[in-house]
Amino acid sequence: MRKARKVRLLSAAVAIPLTLLVAWAVVHVARRERMRPEGQPITRTNSRIASVPPEASNDRAAEAVERRADPDKADGVSEVLDEMSRQYGHAGNLDWDDARALVAKRKGLSDALVDRLSSLGPGGALAIAGHFAAASGTRAKLLLVRALGEIPDSTAPVALEGLLAVAPTHSVRREIVVALGKRPEARAIEALGRILQSEQDPRLRIAAVQALSGRPEAMQALTLSLAEDADTAVRIEAIRSIGLIGDDGARSALTDVAVGEEDVSIRMNAIQELARSFPEACVAVLGALLDDSEPRIRLSVVDALRRLPNAGGRLQKSG
Repeated sequence: MRKARKVRLLSAAVAIPLTLLVAWAVVHVARRERMRPEGQPITRTNSRIASVPPEASNDRAAEAVERRADPDKADGVSEVLDEMSRQYGHAGNLDWDDARALVAKRKGLSDALVDRLSSLGPGGALAIAGHFAAASGTRAKLLLVRALGEIPDSTAPVALEGLLAVAPTHSVRREIVVALGKRPEARAIEALGRILQSEQDPRLRIAAVQALSGRPEAMQALTLSLAEDADTAVRIEAIRSIGLIGDDGARSALTDVAVGEEDVSIRMNAIQELARSFPEACVAVLGALLDDSEPRIRLSVVDALRRLPNAGGRLQKSG
């Protein structure tokens, strides 16, 4: 009995500070958002900063818990997590068909639980975020994050960015980035832009670029990432995300890279994206690059033009 009591006390001693830290992170991000002038553009920091902030002081944590979630919504989150705990037991040894059936069943369960959390509506994001630290295991944390990506609550982006600072694993942090990409609010795009400028892990920067793909309002963040990110894979992913925007601004940005970028591999990817996203409008630009001094660029242009039905004349002339 004494041993069990010590375990319970130790669990409480760990869970309470983590809950306070999550609450402080959410409030800190919300306060920063309120202090930023409306419409202020995202700017690049001079150097990358650590993903996890310094440890919150007791005073900040005490201030954070003053913002309590609606009790009914908090109870709703607790009920969902309890349901998940009951349904996700040890599977044991299963054959292939039984394993597939169990995976499908659990996916359906997860989707239903996310729907229940999403139905909490406005005010529910704070309740969901408040359960993050104490949620048992990665599966439960991922469920909460998924719900924050879908809940009709405009404060969800602030909650997600706060959780990013305290998320324990890469998989959870990546899911937070994905959830931000599902949010329609301008705050979500701004949060993803900050991730591109401050996150040290290039895998998360790639996830942020993917989350911004095809969104015209993210053009500034994507072009900045394409121009300045230190990781080639991130820059290549930004090319694709810009191409998916599909407007004149995107075409102009990719043309500038295809013509003027120093890195040959980046130029080649921009050429291929121009052909994929702007097959008619890019023919003249690509035709001019047939005389480029770099042989790899010329080969890339020929490959791109061969896939365009209206570019045969350009290739004949080059031949």
